[in-house]
Amino acid sequence: MNLLVLLALFLVLLPDIHECSLTKNLKYYEVIHAEKFGHHIVKRGVHPSTHPYNKIREVNFKALGRDFRLILSPKKGLLHPKFRAVEVDDDEVERPIRIDHETFYDGRVYGETKSRATVHLEPEGMITAKIETPQETYHIEPSWRHITDSDPETMIAYK
Repeated sequence: MNLLVLLALFLVLLPDIHECSLTKNLKYYEVIHAEKFGHHIVKRGVHPSTHPYNKIREVNFKALGRDFRLILSPKKGLLHPKFRAVEVDDDEVERPIRIDHETFYDGRVYGETKSRATVHLEPEGMITAKIETPQETYHIEPSWRHITDSDPETMIAYK
């Protein structure tokens, strides 16, 4: 009986433990909704090409006390063209996961020559990114990874 009570208590406290680990590891973070990100294609070549500047995307957002304007081009070669991913459920049934190679980008912060941005931009507007400037390194990732019961269209930003 005591084991059952301990298990129930653990399951009740698990979400709090998960959230505490975020605040324990980070002094400060911000939650940003996907609608706060502006993104559009600023250059597209007339013909499809593997040239990195054939398609340039711009992503704008505000976080951590600054305005970001990322200039991005598709990142080729990150994954092998024949790379495949699968999801395995509790019954060990595998289901293929579609990986869109066109959602991975590499670029920089506009106006900062010694900056670098590595970004995964999902079609729904969710972003996972690492942005490096000479002063700081910024991270953006979906909030569901760290905050239980978070809005599925929110991300956290931290440095």
